Amino acid sequence: MWQYVAPDLPIGHYNVKVEASGFKVAEQKGVVLQVGDRVRLDYQMAMGGASETVTVEANAVRVQTDSGEVSNVITDQQVAQLAVNGRSIYSLLS
Repeated sequence: MWQYVAPDLPIGHYNVKVEASGFKVAEQKGVVLQVGDRVRLDYQMAMGGASETVTVEANAVRVQTDSGEVSNVITDQQVAQLAVNGRSIYSLLS
């Protein structure tokens, strides 16, 4: 079993393809990375071709350069877990 780690990848959509000598190529398309994600991809390699390659491709992420604003992606699970005891849900949205 081999493990590869690709730290500090920027957010975005990725296509991950693995190849090894004596095995068929395996690929996962549309892997999405958000802020702070740690994604594990497991592959079942079938017997086949004779080459070895690991490829990670990404599309460029657009960055706003007009201001020094810092932003973050908030998931629906994070919003659902917010404590709003005694506060209006509408004030949370603003």
